[in-house]
Amino acid sequence: MREVDFEKLIAEAAVGRDEELARVLGHGVKHPAYGKGRIQDIQKSEEGRELLLSVGFGKINKVFSITEFRREFLQKQYVMNQPSVPDLESFTSRVKEIFDNRWLTNFGGMHEEFSESLREIMDAEFVLPVTNATFGLTTLLNAMDLHGEMLTVPYTFPATYHALIHARNVSPRFVDVRRDNFGMDPDAAARAITERTAGILAVHAYGFPAAVEELSALAQEHDLPLIFDAAACFGVRKNGLSITQYGDASVLSFHATKVFNTAEGGAIICRDEALYDRCKLFINFGILGEDKIEFDGLNGKMDELRCALGLANLGQVEIALEKRKRVVESYLETLRELDHPQISYLPSLYDTSEQTLNYSYFPIIVTPSDGLDRDMLNQRLRRRGVFSRTYYYPTARESKICSDMEDSFESTPVSTQLSKEVLCLPVNPDFDEYDCACIMRELQEAIRET
Repeated sequence: MREVDFEKLIAEAAVGRDEELARVLGHGVKHPAYGKGRIQDIQKSEEGRELLLSVGFGKINKVFSITEFRREFLQKQYVMNQPSVPDLESFTSRVKEIFDNRWLTNFGGMHEEFSESLREIMDAEFVLPVTNATFGLTTLLNAMDLHGEMLTVPYTFPATYHALIHARNVSPRFVDVRRDNFGMDPDAAARAITERTAGILAVHAYGFPAAVEELSALAQEHDLPLIFDAAACFGVRKNGLSITQYGDASVLSFHATKVFNTAEGGAIICRDEALYDRCKLFINFGILGEDKIEFDGLNGKMDELRCALGLANLGQVEIALEKRKRVVESYLETLRELDHPQISYLPSLYDTSEQTLNYSYFPIIVTPSDGLDRDMLNQRLRRRGVFSRTYYYPTARESKICSDMEDSFESTPVSTQLSKEVLCLPVNPDFDEYDCACIMRELQEAIRET
């Protein structure tokens, strides 16, 4: 095309900036099914909501909306979480330092620098990078030397209850969540406490803070340790504090799909030095010194290379979080105007008067009917190149892993219902305003589809 950014013009047309779209007339295109063609005409849809492009394929003419054109011709796809990668030089310069020092793991210089950076971000004195968040949870449970039932929720990523199953001397006791924040219901937890209860493992679902004050009060009342699975919470704050400052300990995930990543990894954040020391022993085989093994630990250290990747990624994380915020704000604006009886979200979750969010996920609730339910909408969106996810389905109750643990469940109707109704839309810092507009248009078209 003659010195024209074709894709940019199409993208601008998708958000109503179509003054120069006539410049694409006559442009040759290729469709995966129809083959080579040429744009012949541009017109408004009958409702006036969107522009339509008429494309000629020999003797056949086909009409495509702008959104369809982006999807079918430009192969535009929207994935849930694209891993963030740093500037290559900022990473490789640290790798060179590691190679020069010949110190690849075992609490080297990069590990200490990374730990110190995390301590500042988390307002915490005791931060321990680990090989992944699941191992971090298992480490905490073992280091605390707990015995009995841990109250947790079935509505979560499987790693939460897998850690309980693999930890020594504890087992899960599942209680329900609240519909207003997807997190543990403190009242349900209170009803489930018995003489067998060893502690509470709550989850900040989708990165939204759980009922931290109520759960903390409950734990203190019954003298129970309180752990938070904060896997999706990097950068989240409540009442001016890092969310990891609530409870006795928290675990973050630095998996590639999180808002901040070390490819694989995580971190334990402790309030107590003795617990931190015991966790550090546990992830290093329980070795206290060259000739002393304190207990039978495992190997869960974060190596120097991943610490280097983390340090490099820290340099761009604030920009990425701001971009994610703009994506979510764009979605919220559209959904406020949509006003569809079957599609809802929880506006209170996005109230930032007392909290700072990281916009990890964007869950919507699809109330089922004969013509539309969550799974139908998910399939329609995926056909349109929008790769939404049915987090968190299945719950622990439907999981094969817990099939012989029915006695471990309290009544969990909210968890079961949410697992069938919640759909998470893609949120990526790489999405621009055109991408957001197209995703929302695809959502509206998928809702209307019969």
